[in-house]
Amino acid sequence: MSKNIWKVAGGVTLITFVSRLSGYIRDKVMAYILGASFLSDSFFVAFRIPNMFRGLLAEGALHAAFIPIFSEVKREKEKEILRFASQVFYLLTFISAGIVVLGIIFSPFIINLMAKEFNLIEGKFSLTVLLNRIMFPYLFFISLAGLMQGILNVLSKFYLPASTPIFLNISIIILGISLSKFGLNPVYSFSFGVLFGGFLQFYLQYREVKKIGINFYFPKNLISPEVKELFYKILPGIFALGINEINQIIGTRFAAFSGDKSVSYLYYSFRLIHLVYGGVIVSLFTLLLPSLSNDVKDSEKFSSKLNEGIHLTSFLTIPSILGLFFLSKPIILVLFQGGRFKPEDTTEVAFCLMAYSFSLLPYAYSKILTSAYFAKKNTKTPAFSSLVALITFVIFCFILTSKYKHIGIALSNSISSFFQLFYLLVFSKKYIPEYNIKDLFYDFLKILTFNFPIFFILFYLSKTVFINLNQSFYLIGIKLFFTIIFIILIYFFLGIFFKIKGSFLLKNLLKGER
Repeated sequence: MSKNIWKVAGGVTLITFVSRLSGYIRDKVMAYILGASFLSDSFFVAFRIPNMFRGLLAEGALHAAFIPIFSEVKREKEKEILRFASQVFYLLTFISAGIVVLGIIFSPFIINLMAKEFNLIEGKFSLTVLLNRIMFPYLFFISLAGLMQGILNVLSKFYLPASTPIFLNISIIILGISLSKFGLNPVYSFSFGVLFGGFLQFYLQYREVKKIGINFYFPKNLISPEVKELFYKILPGIFALGINEINQIIGTRFAAFSGDKSVSYLYYSFRLIHLVYGGVIVSLFTLLLPSLSNDVKDSEKFSSKLNEGIHLTSFLTIPSILGLFFLSKPIILVLFQGGRFKPEDTTEVAFCLMAYSFSLLPYAYSKILTSAYFAKKNTKTPAFSSLVALITFVIFCFILTSKYKHIGIALSNSISSFFQLFYLLVFSKKYIPEYNIKDLFYDFLKILTFNFPIFFILFYLSKTVFINLNQSFYLIGIKLFFTIIFIILIYFFLGIFFKIKGSFLLKNLLKGER
């Protein structure tokens, strides 16, 4: 990658880390106040729908479909940038507003599809419907925020879009606590925090877009060849990049059937997975897509950037999987236990985290490969790969949920992610000829072998240092902190010593150099 891209990558990584840290603080506050309970189940199901669109749009299909087309317009028809951006802005405004109205009206039907079993507990279903109606307008703001992010990314503005989730998390924390002090039920306070946070995510980016000279106007004709191409790409793109979110919706349905607290167990465990997935993979995807789109006609640069993305993904993700698997229980204990979040909740969430951890690498590879497909304006292949993942996820949910409940749902998610990756790799030779599938295979084996010492160290620590978790909370926290620092330092310096490419890419990223 160019030196400029590495400088941006370092900054975006730092901002993303702060964003994920604020997300953890948000979840910690919610876990302390709501725990794994009637209220938390209702909130997480209600928030699942608008939050799904964040994954689909702000980090997904709109972002991925818009950037290659907007880049092409900027490169070949620069005078048409304002016209195209305005067309998409107003179309998206009308469509998202319509979806919000329909979503509010049909909330009972939506919640019935997702969590019919909530009817069995008095008041749980009606509360979930009300919360869903409060938070549904978040969808409107986050859809437009996704468009603003795409525009800013193409114009090489990455820092503000990467930082807006921080404002969402701060909004949820502040309103969640402050409104509760005035006597409002905390679950409503958190819901209003989501709504205001979504507004901030849109407004801050909208203001920046206007500053750089893009003042939206209502065009005489909302439809153009570029707009048609965009919506043609978005539909399969929603499915292609939204499979993780779609699986979460289906998983929520199975979890509601599995019993009380299952929805909350899956939410808290997936948040830890998302900490790694969002912090590493989404950041790379956000940077790679505009860069690959600009170099789509230069095979050498395209291949080089894609390979570097794969190398860095392997180097960062494999040890993360080992850490989440072997240290799952002390991690959950330190991060969430307390208040209404009990020790038995820690155990169940830890098991879910272990099952989810296997999905990290295949999802990471799939995300990077999907960025290459999208850069070439191919959304159909990723869409079909997601269909394969969806079918396998549902099949394994039916097989595993009856016996393993929420843990079976998490494991089904991991299994389906391997099927999705396999499909993308099979067709990569045809649609991404610049990339050699053998490179990924050899890179994986090399990094996996390199991680054997980390495997044995973590296994040993889990059976000795962390065998007794009935100790002081602070003592366990200190042990966990120094264990993580110790593993990171050993891993990084071993990588430098054995000249593992990923370690040098990470070093350059942190220094902002090539």
